[in-house]
This record gives sequence, structure tokens and C-alpha cells, in this order.
Amino acid sequence: MVVFYFGADSTWSALQSFGFRRRNTCILKALAECDMVKKLFVVRKAGRREYIKYLLQSKPSFSKVEDIPYLEVLPKKLSEKLGLSSLNKRINAYLLHRAARRVGGQVFLWCYWPRGYAAAIESGIKGTLIFDADHNIIDDPNIRDEQRPLREQLLLQIGARARYILSSSVSMIEWYSQRGFKNCVRLRNGVERGRFHVMASQARSEPPKIGYCGTLSKWINYDLFAALVARNPSWQFIIIGKPWLTDEWQVLKQYSNVNFLGEKTASEVAQILPEFDVAVNLYRFHPALDADSMKLYEYIAAGIPTVSTRFHSNLEKDFDGLLLLGDTVEDIELHIRNVLGTAKKSHSDTARRFLEKSTWNRRVNDFISTIQYDNA
Repeated sequence: MVVFYFGADSTWSALQSFGFRRRNTCILKALAECDMVKKLFVVRKAGRREYIKYLLQSKPSFSKVEDIPYLEVLPKKLSEKLGLSSLNKRINAYLLHRAARRVGGQVFLWCYWPRGYAAAIESGIKGTLIFDADHNIIDDPNIRDEQRPLREQLLLQIGARARYILSSSVSMIEWYSQRGFKNCVRLRNGVERGRFHVMASQARSEPPKIGYCGTLSKWINYDLFAALVARNPSWQFIIIGKPWLTDEWQVLKQYSNVNFLGEKTASEVAQILPEFDVAVNLYRFHPALDADSMKLYEYIAAGIPTVSTRFHSNLEKDFDGLLLLGDTVEDIELHIRNVLGTAKKSHSDTARRFLEKSTWNRRVNDFISTIQYDNA
């Protein structure tokens, strides 16, 4: 099979340097390592000069993964006004179809988020469409109310064209299923175990290091987070990640025992996490936040005791009872104190089994096997 991937954060060569951190790029890497995928094209929009240069230099590539550009020849509004919308697709499709024919095999268009789907449609290439919504992107608190009708209309349109609809979220799958779509698959998040080769120290830090790694978004219960920080001035709170669509996180800036490290590369995260004594995940409870949080996998892979709010009802089952769950700041604080009062431990048998079945390669290989069976 040949996969055209729409929705990577960057080119394949750039990702190899910066690292594979988000769901979209982790899946991309697993596709590149999947024996059932014959060729993987990472498709991106390019400027006219870069596109022409690629056309002139284009030659058969013997590598499994290849960056390949497509071009919006004219701005979308202008091309529509001039009646030239189809020109863009024909020009782009020529190069992309030529690349597919060069390899041979059934063509799949893997689209991450609505933006990836839009890029696939713009490209004009034909193939079996796979849509990955990631989490629940219709009921997400980050979506404004006035945006929801248009988002719903778009998701229904995508669902009608997609052969497979993927999400890590049960509620996103249920949203599609309730509207008559039978082609839904829960493709859970995962972890790349090889990143976490640095062993956590067996000695407790002084002061204790309580860590959070992830986006500072509206998903977080900042009132609870701030209360936890204020109640425990002798603990050092370390935050890895950058803000996204909210300034609520700034309530934490007033505390001297909070240290913001900012955004880090995938390799840097793997180096820093084992330094934590306890890792926390303090999401709000919300029906749409049944996201299969990647940070929880990474905390477990780094060998850190993990304390989380019970932000959805599937957590205990999904993570094989490996999380310490609470509903209030008192619950969270008690779990952390209990962890700090015990000696550090290596991975339990339960954690090892959980990680073995939760790798990105396992997730993607299982799904690709299903595709091949369906299309045999």
C-alpha cells in the first residue's frame, strides 16, 4: 500500500531532527516503520519557486519516505473568482498521481484533522480516505459556540467521504456512530518506548519535584492546580509546555515554587521526565475531554508515579489501574504525599505489559492489518 500523509507538522527531514511529539507525527513515524506500507509520502503545501524546483529535480526516490509538495497555484478566492479552481487540483494531482504510479499499490490518503482533509481535497489526488480526528473536536472547550455548526457540517462531510474515521476519543466515535457512520475505529494514542532509556533516579529530590508536561490549554483545571501549588510551598512544580488559546495559566506565575521550562523537543522531554518525583495531569472533568492523553503514556514510560484528576470515566480501565486518581485538590495532594513517603520503584509487571501493548508501532500495525483484511 502507498500512503499520502496530510497533516504532518513539518517535513519528514525536519521531524527527524526535531522529534516526533504529537499524535499526528507519532503515527507518521509508525507508518514509516510499518512493513505493510510500501511507500509513504509526506505531503505539504509549497511556494511556487520550491514547487517548480521540485518538478525540475524530481526523480525516482529509493527511500521509503519522501517529502512531496503540492501547490495552490492561485489564492483560493482568486481562483474561484476566475473559475480556475480545478486548475490547481489538476496541476497538483499530476505530480502526486505520477509518484503513486511509480510505486504501485493501493493508494490511501491519511488526513489528520480537518486541515489535513482540506489539503487532501486541494491536492486533487484520488485514493481511499482515512480521517483522523484525534480527540473530540466537536465538543472541545477550545471551540467557540459560533464555530460549532460549521465544524459539525464539515465533520459530516468528511465522514461521508472517508473509508475509515479514527479517533482516540470514545465520545468522538460515539458522535459519528449516532449519526449513522459505521466506519469508526478507536485508534488509541501510544508511546515510543525507545525514547525513554534514561532511568529515573532512585533517590527522592529535595525539594520534591512535581512535574507537568503538556500544552497549557483550557483543558486544565487551573483553580485546582493553583490551590495545589499554594498549599505546598515546599514542593517544586516544573512545567514543560507552551500556552494555547488561553491565558488562565498565568495564575501560576505568582508562585515562586513554579518553574516554567517552555516547549521542549521530544528528546529533551525524555531526558527531563525521569527527574520528576511525581507527574501530574490536572484536566477538568468534561464529557469531551475523554482524550487518550499522550502525557500519561510518557509519564508511565519514564517510570514516574502519575497522579491525575478523574477527567473521564474510562481512565482506570484504559490505563490498567496504573494512575492514582482524584477529584479534589485534597485527593491529589494525598496521593502525592503518599508517593513521596515511599521509596522509588522500577516498572511493575503491570506497567511493562501496558507499555508493550501501547506502542505506536503496535497501534498502527494492528490498524493497517485491519485495512489489508478489509481490502483483500
